[in-house]
Amino acid sequence: MGSNAGAGRRPEIVLVCTAALVQGLALVTFPAASGVFTSPSFHDLSGSQYGSLFLPMVMAAIVASTMGGPLARRKGLKLVLLAGLGFDLLSMGSLAASELAIGTPHLAYVTLLGATTALGLGFGAALTALNALAAGYFPDRPARAVTALHALLGTGTALAPLLIALLTGLGAWWALPAAIAAVLVVLVAVGMRLPLSPGAATAASGPRPHVGLFGTVRMPGLFVAAGILYGILETIYANWAVIYLREDAGVSIRESGYALAAFWAMVTVGRLAVALGGRWLSPARIYPLLPCLMVVAFLWIASVNGALEGIGAFALAGLACSAFLPVTIGFAQAYHHDHSEIVSGGMIAAYMLGFGIGSFGLGPLRDAAGIPLSVLYGSSSVLALGLAGTAIVLVRRGPAGLDGP
Repeated sequence: MGSNAGAGRRPEIVLVCTAALVQGLALVTFPAASGVFTSPSFHDLSGSQYGSLFLPMVMAAIVASTMGGPLARRKGLKLVLLAGLGFDLLSMGSLAASELAIGTPHLAYVTLLGATTALGLGFGAALTALNALAAGYFPDRPARAVTALHALLGTGTALAPLLIALLTGLGAWWALPAAIAAVLVVLVAVGMRLPLSPGAATAASGPRPHVGLFGTVRMPGLFVAAGILYGILETIYANWAVIYLREDAGVSIRESGYALAAFWAMVTVGRLAVALGGRWLSPARIYPLLPCLMVVAFLWIASVNGALEGIGAFALAGLACSAFLPVTIGFAQAYHHDHSEIVSGGMIAAYMLGFGIGSFGLGPLRDAAGIPLSVLYGSSSVLALGLAGTAIVLVRRGPAGLDGP
């Protein structure tokens, strides 16, 4: 992930990279299958029911990531990672089993709620451990290492919509979560045999954080604000893309899936560019520019007309989102270098809080208030402007050596 520091840990690094890829697949399987969930021919959920699926997921992820950092500090990152992968396995198994509840909407809804709750626990715990492991294996470049990890996560998120679209056309959408579950079984079995610990933290210069109640670290509020705002914006882009394009823009469900795939593909491309780039693509240089691209993407999405334009607009949105979250996490870990696990969990909790606002908040606005999704997409450009200001302040006030030029 950008250094020779982890050369002696190749089996662990391979497992961490594979787990990130699988985590991305699992996470986006739910929004990718939104057309299945809301179709009268399948789960027949309303817009509000679909949005509410993510509420328990968010709450569970916040709990898991908040507790995961202190738990990893006491018991080790391995336990937290394996617990997260175990919950992911439970989620994907429940999601695949929801196929059996089609025709019984209430049972299908309850099954999906259980699946998203388990995914929240898995995502919060696993990603907390994965971020800390990536930064620990490559302590000289934490932001680039975490960005590379999230590039693999993004690869999984890009593949999920394509696979769901393909399998839905074959009448077997449930095969994707079933396959993910099978891979998770292997990851857990292999992970139990590996140490999965980066060793002692590397000392670095910078302010020493204050450790408060329950082992939490008092991070500067702007890191948390950036995580929350980004979570809202990414979720508005991704979780409502298929529904918006299909119902408001008149795009077919398959082409809507391609647009979502384009979003996640460009997320991955951008993360890889920053992770592998040199001076001109350093995290510190690119960081404030990404929210400005988000503004442009929101305004374009609000006026899309047709499938090709929708794919292009969401591709731009993916490029705009790409490296923002992993660079934020990497910067926060550099600022709090001696509490990497706790900082990782705190940032994931902030991101998931924003994820919940973005996913659950739009359903009532759309169904009860009757506000078109095009208006909601356009209005979100204001939040993106706020995120741009936050990014500028973080770069200017952050500690030295943030993977800069």
